[in-house]
Amino acid sequence: MFNLFQKKDQFRPEPGMQLEIELPEEDLVLHARVRQVGKKTLGATTSHPLPRFLGPGAKVRVHGLSGSTFYSYGATVHNCEGTSLDLSIPGSDAEAQALPAWSDEDRVDFSVHADYQASRSPYKQAADVLAVGRQSLLIQANVSIPSQTALELWLKLPGRDLPWQATARTVRSQPATEPRKHLVEIDLSEVPEAERSALWDAAVRQHMRLASKN
Repeated sequence: MFNLFQKKDQFRPEPGMQLEIELPEEDLVLHARVRQVGKKTLGATTSHPLPRFLGPGAKVRVHGLSGSTFYSYGATVHNCEGTSLDLSIPGSDAEAQALPAWSDEDRVDFSVHADYQASRSPYKQAADVLAVGRQSLLIQANVSIPSQTALELWLKLPGRDLPWQATARTVRSQPATEPRKHLVEIDLSEVPEAERSALWDAAVRQHMRLASKN
């Protein structure tokens, strides 16, 4: 298997950092935020209650994004209850991968559910997010949406209690390969930088975690 990672910079999680905690044997990913970092353990709070089968001694893989580097390390569960999880801290064996030099026009695959409402419509509609860029978004919708249509968007980002919400405009729409579906490109350039960064970071974390398996 091709290894994307190189052993180099030490992974130093900080309070507030978003993590993806992978349970390989169960094919499950937990989304969490670092609560505190001690000398031997890392405390995290998960977005949903922990599965009942998870207990002390379990082996997991922790993924995190810090600046322009994606980190991954194998960890041992020390304590877990409710949404509280204590893990071993990363050591010198943590793996690091520099992020590709993506441009503003590049997009990475990202799969989450979305709702949207056009400015002249009284109804919300469902869609699937397919890819995310620094300033754009690609969704698959049930209907074609004309260019320059103002949309209110709600995305269910991993690890967030409330939906990611933004107002944006469509760029173009075209038929998808799937029958009765349409690919809609959405311009995010007018969305506040903080929200665009939150969406981009979530997409990059998912993209890099999946890429590390190939």
